[in-house]
Amino acid sequence: LILEALTLCLLLPLRENVAPSPLVVVAFRFLLARLYLESGVVKWAWGAQSWGAHQAMDHYYETSPLPLMLGFVAHNLPHAWHLLEEAATFAIEIGLPFFFFGPRRLRLLAVVPGVLLQVIIGLTSSYGSFNFMAALLFVWLLDDEAWHTLRQRLGRPALPLAEAAPTRVFTTRAAGVFAVAHMTLASASFAGMMRDSLSFGPVEQVLGVLSPFRPINNYHLFADVTLQRPVVEVEWSMDGETFTPLHFKHAPGHANELPPLLLAPHHPRVAFQMWFLALRPRADPWFVRLLDGARVAAQRIDGPRIMWWGVLYRDHMGIHFGGS
Repeated sequence: LILEALTLCLLLPLRENVAPSPLVVVAFRFLLARLYLESGVVKWAWGAQSWGAHQAMDHYYETSPLPLMLGFVAHNLPHAWHLLEEAATFAIEIGLPFFFFGPRRLRLLAVVPGVLLQVIIGLTSSYGSFNFMAALLFVWLLDDEAWHTLRQRLGRPALPLAEAAPTRVFTTRAAGVFAVAHMTLASASFAGMMRDSLSFGPVEQVLGVLSPFRPINNYHLFADVTLQRPVVEVEWSMDGETFTPLHFKHAPGHANELPPLLLAPHHPRVAFQMWFLALRPRADPWFVRLLDGARVAAQRIDGPRIMWWGVLYRDHMGIHFGGS
């Protein structure tokens, strides 16, 4: 999301007091709309076991990657409340994006529920800077008059309106062309993800060339909520017989341990990635390197002794690493 937003920022004027191309403004709003709409559509299309069975919010707070203390509180609310949360999620993610392109009053009305959703998500589970970034994109639904009114209500003096600098027609038009191309490729990418028959060969080739830089992405957030929480447990031993569990900081641990109140914008990436590792029990390269690096570090500290790693998945079915 950050890389795609920065890609659009390259289309903004470099000088102050120069209005961006209206198509660039639309492209930023389109990015925000895709973030919400795509996430809602995939929940409807792919979430039969959780969203379709009205069980998603009953389990989300305990199975999210890094749950927080308020998530523990929300998890214990009654099922009727979770049904209301589910309805609100679909209403905001599928219905609200159409307000982003409506008249000024509709755009302003969309800011509060859209940002509020990001605040609630960020207070109940930690996703690093993601919720901050998503909320920041709502700036593109506001205008100078809205900022002026907000400063007045906060008792702040109004900002002086500077005289606008002349706009270069060619630069503005070029930025508009790139903005339209970006929106077209993003739409084609999502259509191809949803249905193979909608994939278009030349477009897929262009997206393949751009993919290492991530200027265009699909946003299918929590298309299906996991109803159980598989956990990867790492144990270490110096003799291959007595193993000690290794706990990753910030990752959910024992049932009697309280989760943290807040973590973001700090993002404990290892603990976060361990959640994905448990969903697909295989030896990801980064995880193998992590264990091997820890073994080498322990040998440097304790001498040339043998360190064994045991990696246990749920039901203790998985892979085991050993090193000497």
